[in-house]
Amino acid sequence: MCRLHDYLNHNMHKEISLKQLYNETGDILLRITRIVFKLGKLKITQVEFVLLKVILLFDKVNVSSHKESIDALMSEYQATLSWYISQNFDSSSRGDDFSQILAEIEEAAGLLLDSKMIYIPFLLN
Repeated sequence: MCRLHDYLNHNMHKEISLKQLYNETGDILLRITRIVFKLGKLKITQVEFVLLKVILLFDKVNVSSHKESIDALMSEYQATLSWYISQNFDSSSRGDDFSQILAEIEEAAGLLLDSKMIYIPFLLN
């Protein structure tokens, strides 16, 4: 939070109090940090990361004329992720962990959009 505070004060040329920043971004930052921590703890592979990104993108496509095709593709990528996990990991709960993380990512994304602070994840790097 302090890093983001310093970065925003420096680049926006406007003093933002730490309390104001926390009030506006605290919940979002905690959620994003929790997601990053969970992905790091799982030691997510590049293949898993790409599959998760594709699944998330397909889940947000809102084109009614191609809904069946998109749903079929999304199911295929979900099945591929499940297969990959079963072939490369002993943990049977890994797939459940990813399902939970996907839900958390979608929730955090919704909060980011609602708060109009979509730039925050970019500033955390």
